[in-house]
Amino acid sequence: MRQRSRRFSRAKKAAALFATAALMSCSNSCSNGAANRQPDAQVPVVQIERPGNTKGREVEEPERRRLIPAFNLKVIDGPVPVRYCMDYSYDIEHHAKAHNLDPILVRAMIIVQSGFDSCAAAKVCRSGYDGHGCFQPGPGKDDGYDQGYDEMWDPSGTCSAKIVNSSSNPPDWRWLGLGIMQTLTPPHEFWPAKARSDGTDGAYVDIFRRSRIGKNLNLHPAKECSGEFNPFKADDSICLGTAILKAQLDLAYLEIDDLHSKGMLNWDSGDHAKNDDLAVYIAARSYEGSWHSSNRDTDGGVGSCPVAFSNGQCLTYGFFESWTINADYCQSDSGSTDEVRCTNGRPRMDPPEACYGYQDILNYAQDCFQPIVRTGNDIGERVLSAYYWLKNGCQM
Repeated sequence: MRQRSRRFSRAKKAAALFATAALMSCSNSCSNGAANRQPDAQVPVVQIERPGNTKGREVEEPERRRLIPAFNLKVIDGPVPVRYCMDYSYDIEHHAKAHNLDPILVRAMIIVQSGFDSCAAAKVCRSGYDGHGCFQPGPGKDDGYDQGYDEMWDPSGTCSAKIVNSSSNPPDWRWLGLGIMQTLTPPHEFWPAKARSDGTDGAYVDIFRRSRIGKNLNLHPAKECSGEFNPFKADDSICLGTAILKAQLDLAYLEIDDLHSKGMLNWDSGDHAKNDDLAVYIAARSYEGSWHSSNRDTDGGVGSCPVAFSNGQCLTYGFFESWTINADYCQSDSGSTDEVRCTNGRPRMDPPEACYGYQDILNYAQDCFQPIVRTGNDIGERVLSAYYWLKNGCQM
């Protein structure tokens, strides 16, 4: 299909623009189920303005006005626990302001990443190990387990009881996400001499070097937060986490501009509400590593696309074809010189016809793309859901 091949070629060239190797963040395994916990306290609801065009999106309710998402999204239900609105207020406000971020967005990320547990650490199981409390690897090669740390320690000792290490060889699990805003960066005691202020190797540098992460991880952002960086210290974790989130948001807006310039999104480029929400969605998925990776099943089926495509390219190109290639397309021209476009009035191009006709990108992601992602867990939707839950439920 010549036309589609040209689009794919352009996508491959654009992929380099959105590479984020300098600020690596968690892989698919770093999020947990904190956003689904039952709320345990009620907070007064007030209207908090958000950047972008909110006209027509405020829903009047008795004694309050609620802000609704720009896309079809199920927002977490129930009152917001007080701790989600108030914990770590100084650190969140300070670091969010430094990066021109909405503090509510930072809190939403923390809810999904750790549930406000500064000792949170994500472990990924090896294939064949069905232990408790770790993320199961997907089919085929699992980058999370391959890159993780064999052991993990909190230099302060505060979280040591929660970071139990596997003694098997190979390890039953490896550590991947660390701290309240989960990242890949370990404590300074894991760092090599060239990264430490005292010029000597850390006590656990061998663990750092054994991980494939240690060969590529940029430690400068963590060093700028603290010379003795410790992800299990909330201030250090929030400092690094907000820097990564800001970088991913900036890249997300560039990507959205590029998609608009190619006519691949079905809303006006000036619709800031949709642009803002999609940017949060992309940034959240980039933060935990799934947007720019290709960690998905590639055996065809719903949402199939070239293996060389990143997950983000696969989703956005699939959505483009969903809302543009439809029954009208077949009726207007049932064939062409270089391809048979339709059979019995139905499109033949990938993704399969069951995923044609979607007008909402998050609906498309949930129904047509998430089934082929190995975790089956859409952190982008979870962060957006938590964001609106907090927006409407916290008095900041």
